[in-house]
Amino acid sequence: MLVFLLVTVSLVLLNSAKQKRIFILHSYNTDYAWTRGLNFGLEKGMRELSHGRVNYDVRYYYMNAKNIPFETDADARGPVKQAVQAIEMYQPDVIIAFDDIAQKFVVAPNYINRPGVDIVFSGVNGDETRYCSSTRGDEKVCYNTAVNVVGTLERIPVASVVDIIHFLRLENPQTLASAKHVHFLLDESITATQDALYLENQDWQDMAFSVSPPIDTYEDWQNYILGINQENVDFLLVDGYRKLRVDESVTTNNTAEQRIYADPLKVARWTEANSNIPVIGLNAFSSEDGFMLSVGVSASALGYKAFVKASNLIMDDHPINSLERVDISDQYVVAINQTAMEQRGLKIPNMLQVFARATEHFYE
Repeated sequence: MLVFLLVTVSLVLLNSAKQKRIFILHSYNTDYAWTRGLNFGLEKGMRELSHGRVNYDVRYYYMNAKNIPFETDADARGPVKQAVQAIEMYQPDVIIAFDDIAQKFVVAPNYINRPGVDIVFSGVNGDETRYCSSTRGDEKVCYNTAVNVVGTLERIPVASVVDIIHFLRLENPQTLASAKHVHFLLDESITATQDALYLENQDWQDMAFSVSPPIDTYEDWQNYILGINQENVDFLLVDGYRKLRVDESVTTNNTAEQRIYADPLKVARWTEANSNIPVIGLNAFSSEDGFMLSVGVSASALGYKAFVKASNLIMDDHPINSLERVDISDQYVVAINQTAMEQRGLKIPNMLQVFARATEHFYE
């Protein structure tokens, strides 16, 4: 009996010692549809790649950066400290980090070229040269030169946006036949600013592209929408609208607190109701919020790809230098808000409706 117990304990200890650990760091929280989509893809990867070749454990951590101020180093200090403490306590073999906040404030400054841990980044709107370790003289290292980093860059599928505008023009010849001027609206978030820089340098084919200045407050946003209604614009493209500041007191759980940003649902539905110009979201969740039509990178595809990369890294026969270091998002989804489309009196091609329904991005 004693021999059996000793063998059992030894096997448990050996198994624990060999267990690989994957730490999943989200910039945002699960109240954000984007994060839920990433998790859906991660979970799909776990199901499909659980082939028994390796024993691993997974932990999730959410930084909640859509709901708290996160523009300055002072804003970041507390949440970053907590995230780093969670990682240090867990001692992961791989960190999967999603979106810009996690890279800029947590992973790049602390874990680039850190022995014993590999990094998989995903969902970033900047490029891999923007995320760097803490500077010590000439020792600054960024994702593009680090030896322990692989990842995926998120890029708006401009060609697909143009294609869908063409479909809309064909389906609605009386109102959209000559539509060709698209105007990009953005708040002051890092993500939206980086997307604006990217979009300005893309091939818009027969479309004329312009961009708004960064808009700070919800009131400024409303005034801009009412003003742009009078301009020669055929489509509004909407990306960042979740970081519009407000100055109003709200009551939550019988406690007065200051609301920092406007409710994105409120922003989307007000914009849809008050813009004379059709709005196309550049994230799939924008139609869930209320915009008539959206074209965006597939969050679930990014989540799945990130777990595939992490799974390869925890295999002893897949060293990091055997993997493709950096690739670009290659799947997008179309989302439709049927009520908003009908209120605008616009028709959408049936194949796009089928696509949206098949990917569960059709909202009635």
